Amino acid sequence: MQKAGQISQTTIEIIIVIAIIIVANIIGQYYYARADLTRDKQFTLASSSREIVATLEEYVHIKAYISPDLPTQLQQEETELKDLLEEYLAAGNTRLTVQFINPRDLSDEELQTLAQRGINKYQVPLSEADRLSLNEIYFALEIDYIGEHAVLPFVPNEQNLEYEITSSILRLTADELNTIGFLTGHGEYGINMQGQGQAPYGSLVGLLEKLYRVEEVDIGDGGHVPDFVDTLVVAQPSEPISERQQYVLDQFIMRGGKLVVMANTMQEDQMTRQANFKPFPLEDFLSEYGIKINGDIVADLDSNGISVGSGLRLFWPLIPVITPEGFPEDNAITRGIGYLVLPFASSLELLYDKIADETDVIKLAESSPNSYSHPYPAELQPQQPETYRPPGGEADLRKQLVAVQLNGVFTSPFAGQPIPAMETQEYDDETFVPEIDTEPMITTSEETSIVVIGNALFLADSFPDAAVNGVFFQNLLESLNYGDALIDIRTRTVASRRLNPDLTTPEKNALKFWGYMFVPVLITILGVARFYLKGQRKKLMAAIHEAETKKASRDKSPEELMSKKED
Repeated sequence: MQKAGQISQTTIEIIIVIAIIIVANIIGQYYYARADLTRDKQFTLASSSREIVATLEEYVHIKAYISPDLPTQLQQEETELKDLLEEYLAAGNTRLTVQFINPRDLSDEELQTLAQRGINKYQVPLSEADRLSLNEIYFALEIDYIGEHAVLPFVPNEQNLEYEITSSILRLTADELNTIGFLTGHGEYGINMQGQGQAPYGSLVGLLEKLYRVEEVDIGDGGHVPDFVDTLVVAQPSEPISERQQYVLDQFIMRGGKLVVMANTMQEDQMTRQANFKPFPLEDFLSEYGIKINGDIVADLDSNGISVGSGLRLFWPLIPVITPEGFPEDNAITRGIGYLVLPFASSLELLYDKIADETDVIKLAESSPNSYSHPYPAELQPQQPETYRPPGGEADLRKQLVAVQLNGVFTSPFAGQPIPAMETQEYDDETFVPEIDTEPMITTSEETSIVVIGNALFLADSFPDAAVNGVFFQNLLESLNYGDALIDIRTRTVASRRLNPDLTTPEKNALKFWGYMFVPVLITILGVARFYLKGQRKKLMAAIHEAETKKASRDKSPEELMSKKED
């Protein structure tokens, strides 16, 4: 009877488990959820992505063109792509669709049409039977919106797939893209490889064009910054900027335009490889708004300097590495960024007597407390550590401000003064006299932002850390133009959390050891514990069974015991 009871109980338990599985699958058809235990929720769709796809007004179709015979090394990426697209579907409304297409099912004409839109086969290595060959496959995404297309031609090449998908949807569905203007005509850093400016930003512009129109802006005629420009970047001008042109920049701010100025006060002597002081053309202009670019170079004695390959960095205090301790708390622009490298940056000074009390002042980046203002001239070659000493001793060591943002309503420094006249222009020995400026002066701005960074080289294609620095700059522009919608998505994959530089070598080795051994050791401990507890459970059950048997024997009557003995 006891055995039959055990079988019955086991059967009931099996039926209950099967019922739970069936119910869970039925619920799973209507509700999608999964646990993500990573620190930055790497495998969970960001709230901004969910909001964007949940508020679509027209249909967005995502088509995945994937060959059925993917090499082994890409099959995991296919699974991750499907999981990600399932999250998009779960977050979106009925206006988002996802379709997986086998290119083998398409006609030659259809494949040719795909090729014209940038979807082609890619060659990937395939190892089979000790032989290496090339396999041609499709692994692309296409996002369609009212006749417009965005294409990710080879998904494995995308370092942040969610950002690429969401930004593509945002770009396609936007009524009009914002415009980023780069000031030109005063020796500024160029925005393309063929430009006449210094240290071109070609790679950066390629990234910006995914979300913005990018234009050069020339105000040499003394006119005004075009109305379609939302944010104007002034990158290291090396030639004078006239009073009239400064007035044009001022009126751009007054109309609500965002101004980003990136510059230091350094001029390099190519013969001696020394840095000498050179006045910044917009020094007085920015000072009227409450920001001064100082005539120095920031030296950070805690900085581990510039990347020299293989993960190594060269000690060079004149190339400060700004760590998260130098970023503002819970600020979208710097959230998730592991570090920022600003070579030969000049320090910034806030002139609070020029800044209104209502202005929001955000210190975007500061060097470590072990920093000082290094005077000119300065050697532009790495020197021995003892060379870098503050002029006034340790009393001069303090955080140095290298990037700041002012948000608010500003008053024009030209208020109460005559409007500067337009300059005459010389063209082919002919003098052009401009028309009289008939536009009235705006003396109080709309709500807007002014950002000043004490360096412009940090974004140049030639600078080793330009890619990491570019994330900071993209975050900055997105915050100024679109809010914080996409920033958290991008910074998930760029956070590089470094070891504490104060750790000793044994401490670092101990961390590495536990980094490798923690999981195996934990599994071993859990296995031993489980084996031990299982053995203890068996002993406990045996003891209980023995006690029950003895108790049953004691409870039986003498007649029952005699009957059993006779049998």
